[in-house]
Amino acid sequence: RMQQQLQSAVRGSRQSLGELQNQMAHRAKSRHQLAVQEVRRYAMQLRALSPLAVLERGYSVTRGTGGRVITKTADVQPGETVVTRVSDGSFEAQVLGVSGEEGGDEQ
Repeated sequence: RMQQQLQSAVRGSRQSLGELQNQMAHRAKSRHQLAVQEVRRYAMQLRALSPLAVLERGYSVTRGTGGRVITKTADVQPGETVVTRVSDGSFEAQVLGVSGEEGGDEQ
């Protein structure tokens, strides 16, 4: 009689253990899928913010003397050589003139 009770208890414990293992495997799979989705989302955000991706959308970065980034017309002078970076490389150019945003006179 006692042996039957023990066997029954062992069977019940094994069944419970199996159910817990199944739950754990399901939760682990779900967490893994969520983590993969999150990594993909972050990768897409990084690609979108990548300087090269910005250049591929048609933007460029122009640097003047000493490598400083040109952000406004006052940063360059006529005759200055600048280097412009685009998606597939860079090129040098010489500033012929400078005009302000309001359509001011060229220097």
